Amino acid sequence: MMADGGWLMADGRWQMANGKWLLAVKSLSREVKLLADG
Repeated sequence: MMADGGWLMADGRWQMANGKWLLAVKSLSREVKLLADG
């Protein structure tokens, strides 16, 4: 039971990190597009 809870916590942390990574990539691609257009 505790091991399962730990896995869920780790999964939540991974999803949060993944979401931050996706946001970083989105903002980065937006900057690149602005540079390419400008």
